[in-house]
Amino acid sequence: MVDQHGRPLRAAVVVPEGVATVSQGRPVSMYGTIRGLEPIAVTDPKGEFELAYSEKATGMMLRVEARGMATKLIAVPTGAGRETITVSDGALIRGRLVNHGKPVAGAEVGLIAQNRGGFGDKLKVLGNPYQEIRIGTQEDGSFVITNVPTPVDWYVYGKMEAIAALGATDPVKCTTMRVSEEVDVGDIQIIPGHRLRGRVTLSDGARDHFSRPRLGQPDCRHRP
Repeated sequence: MVDQHGRPLRAAVVVPEGVATVSQGRPVSMYGTIRGLEPIAVTDPKGEFELAYSEKATGMMLRVEARGMATKLIAVPTGAGRETITVSDGALIRGRLVNHGKPVAGAEVGLIAQNRGGFGDKLKVLGNPYQEIRIGTQEDGSFVITNVPTPVDWYVYGKMEAIAALGATDPVKCTTMRVSEEVDVGDIQIIPGHRLRGRVTLSDGARDHFSRPRLGQPDCRHRP
C-alpha cells in the first residue's frame, strides 16, 4: 500500500468486501460476511498486508482506509504475487449549516454518493458504494469534509437526528472531480419539515404502526 507519491503506508486498514471463486466451472462473486475469509488486515511499516481465504479464489474486492487518505474500493487478483495499491488524499468539501440565516453549531452533516450502487459479477463495482461520511459543524456553522473519494457525485445534508427539532434540509448536490480539489457547497438551509404517519397491516391481519418525522432526506442517509 502506497500513497500517490509511492511512499508506503503503515496502519492502513484493508477490509474484504467480497471474493471471486469458480464453482462448477463458472465464475462466482460473493459479498458480505464470507465463511473462511479473514475479516480485516492492517498494513505493516512497509505498507504490506495479507488476507487469506480458506477456499480457492481468483480475486478479492477490497475496501482500503488509510489515515489522511480517501477510501478506495478495488478488485485485486489472488495469488503469490504482490499487488501495489495506490491511495490518494482525495478532495475536500466545505460549506455551512444555517437556520433562518443563523449558523447552526454542534450539528452533524452527512455525505453520501448520489449513486450508491453496489457490487456485481466478476468483482465489478457498480456506482459508488462508499459508506456515509459524517462531520460536525463549528461555532460558525461551517464544516469541512476531507479525504473525499473522486470522481463522485455527492449529496450533502444535515443529519435528521441532529436537526429534527429545527426542521430538515434538502440534499445539496456536488461533485468531486479530482484529487486535491476544494468544493464549496455554500449555505445549507434548514427548512420546515413534514411528518409521515401510517399503519402497516400484515397478511395475517396483524397491524403495526410507524411514524417518521420531518422528511427531507433520501432514505440512505438514515442507515447506520
